[in-house]
Amino acid sequence: AEARFQLLAARNLRSYRFDVDPRDYATLDALVPLARKYGITLRPMVYPMSREIGYQLARRYAADIKVWEIGNEQDLVRAEADARIAAMTTMYLGMRQASNELGAGLRFTINITACNSDDRSANARCPGDRN
Repeated sequence: AEARFQLLAARNLRSYRFDVDPRDYATLDALVPLARKYGITLRPMVYPMSREIGYQLARRYAADIKVWEIGNEQDLVRAEADARIAAMTTMYLGMRQASNELGAGLRFTINITACNSDDRSANARCPGDRN
């Protein structure tokens, strides 16, 4: 892992986005000091889980990780988007609660799939959809 941070620092890249299971404290515990050592901002993307898991995660890392991305491409498969967005919201509420209790000022982002509504080819994902 350290080689990755050395490479980021050598190229003056100051932000590192990565996927991590929100229960995987071992990975986060290893990355936090490396990020600090090399001046890299961690931008973890966590898959939505329960409110309690989000709460514990945010409490544990509030001093070191200030921006969390909850979920990835939440709208990729429309048929399931509502359930994924509901799960994301549930986890967000736990993380926000921890942030508020600690006065940590955590911020949260989501990631949605880009949609080219002008693409009307046979492989188009969302032709004509302006949402």
